[in-house]
Amino acid sequence: MPTGAESYVNYGYETTFASAVSATKVFGAGVKLSTAERKNNLKEFYGLGSRNAQSFTDSKFEGSLSIEFEIANPWFLYAVLGTTPSTEGGGPYVHTFAEANVPPSLTITNGVNLSTDAVIAYLGCICTDCKISCDNDGPAHATMNFVYAKETKATSGIGSQVAESESPFPFCYNTWDLGSSAITTTQSVEISIENNAELIFGLGSRLGTGSLFKQRGYKISLVNQFSDASVYLEKVYGAATGPAATQASSEVTTAKLTLNNGLATTSQRQYVFTFSGVKFESDSIPQSLEELITESVEGMAKSLSVAVTNNTDAMP
Repeated sequence: MPTGAESYVNYGYETTFASAVSATKVFGAGVKLSTAERKNNLKEFYGLGSRNAQSFTDSKFEGSLSIEFEIANPWFLYAVLGTTPSTEGGGPYVHTFAEANVPPSLTITNGVNLSTDAVIAYLGCICTDCKISCDNDGPAHATMNFVYAKETKATSGIGSQVAESESPFPFCYNTWDLGSSAITTTQSVEISIENNAELIFGLGSRLGTGSLFKQRGYKISLVNQFSDASVYLEKVYGAATGPAATQASSEVTTAKLTLNNGLATTSQRQYVFTFSGVKFESDSIPQSLEELITESVEGMAKSLSVAVTNNTDAMP
């Protein structure tokens, strides 16, 4: 029986929604397809004379994918934020990913090498949310969730996993900053980019015909050594001595998560996630004799841009 050693997941950006393109890109290092689900949304029909269903009918076809990987190349960010990056410099280059109202759709291919191969192309894939996590025990990690309009399956044309040419980001070079201050007591950070995307359906087909991107949201979850109440607790209070009677907490102008490979000049690779309008929602500080006292902090942000430094002159 096959394992993941007999399968692959690659992708490409579509020019027309749900129209297949060649999937020649890799999401990152150590790719996993943790969810690949499709359903017909069957409806049961009952009538007088029997307690049993008399017939079924198919409703909307809905597909969903969840893809995990260690962050290496930056080009997946186009599917998340939606703007083709602007580029400056001459090696190293700086590519800036900005927000767009309608991120692109993807073709994602998934092949499994069987006695009769299964080569599946997921079409019209749109990113509903992306989580990026960074902690003190491993490389930076991403999880992208998609819904898709339709899929095709073939038994020929099996391919292989596109190789990742970049290396993951080790935790020892990654940083978290509030304003201009590096918070070196940070244990872990997870940022969630929520596109609130869904498929559009219409009469004449049970397959999705387009995409809809609703409110965009940014959530921040982090764990910090509790060594200075002014770093987070007082920001949740909105005051130094306890919760404010009026507005709860003030906004932090910017917060930055920086992924860095620790090298310099044309060998440097650095991804800076800059959040604006950050506000902290909650702070939990559990305590026991056996463990370091840490605080779990939740927050939100109004906007995000990502500046990528590497030695690639343009998004491939």
